[in-house]
Amino acid sequence: MEEKIARICWNDNDWKKPSGTRGKSQTEGLFEFDNGFGFEEWLFDFETLVDGYKYAFLQPVNTTNHAHAGCRYAIHLYVYDKFKAKNISIAKIASVECLTEKEAKAAYDKLHQSSVIESMVKDVEVVGGNTSPLTTLPPINCFNIRFKPQDVKFISIDDFHSFHELTRYNLYENKHSSKQLFVGFDSEDQLLDDVTEIMNSDVSETERETLMKARVGQGKYRKNVIRVWGNEACAVTLNSVREVLIASHIKAWKDCSDSTERLDGANGILLEATLDKLFDSHLMSLFYKKKNEFEIRFSHSILRKLPKYYKDLAGFTVNIDCMSHDEAARFSSYMEHHNALFQSKCEK
Repeated sequence: MEEKIARICWNDNDWKKPSGTRGKSQTEGLFEFDNGFGFEEWLFDFETLVDGYKYAFLQPVNTTNHAHAGCRYAIHLYVYDKFKAKNISIAKIASVECLTEKEAKAAYDKLHQSSVIESMVKDVEVVGGNTSPLTTLPPINCFNIRFKPQDVKFISIDDFHSFHELTRYNLYENKHSSKQLFVGFDSEDQLLDDVTEIMNSDVSETERETLMKARVGQGKYRKNVIRVWGNEACAVTLNSVREVLIASHIKAWKDCSDSTERLDGANGILLEATLDKLFDSHLMSLFYKKKNEFEIRFSHSILRKLPKYYKDLAGFTVNIDCMSHDEAARFSSYMEHHNALFQSKCEK
């Protein structure tokens, strides 16, 4: 899929509702200056879905001849932070559909019927903006894209595009490798998977930086997991080839209540890459058998597809004698959470 880079307007409410004029352009004639808001400010308000899709607006897609209508792109989003005088990356949307005028009209009608437009008007009133564009502009000038929330990966890396100047609200072609876009990281996928939830966490900037460093490259968190388990080997196969081992969260990063849970070594298990994927997808789990022993189980749907090497692991036990009493208790609690999701998936 073709990749694009797009700038969005500044927002202090995580792009869930308008936040006023702070941080926005002071250039007369620009929509956000003239009206006190930008349509992109609802970009990540996922309470207003239509048939599983978020209908939204991106100024860079908004051309006079609707040149992008019917196209599908992967789009990297960034914002210009006037306070730091630099571009800041916000998110990547893996699949964005650009709407036709007919599709935009149908979406607008559905959102109007469900009182979403009325709610948006109230949001603009709260920040003292001009509400008339919401009810007078053609629908294509209010909603010109749609995407699924699960395709959004939030990120926050300063100097996202410092290697070349991007200042206008245009849909730029991404001529650079993904690795270049995310300076200092091994791959885009690794980065996106590792920091998806950090932007949504209510933590200080300092703590966010710590969490980023802990998550990316498996830094502090991986060390915590190794310390709790007493070695650096797969808990199931005892494989000690470091390059294929992943410190996998038991209670997923996005489900953790705070940074303590996210960095807790007892909320982790070192697994080979294939087992990590199965565990992370809740197709494999560990169930309490007896004191300090947990039995390996695979979902029936996946078990018959696995090579014999992995099938033979079903029923084996993982021993946690290496953990302290408190660590074992926390590990058991995290596993109960994981088991519930495993069983829920098995029932489907």
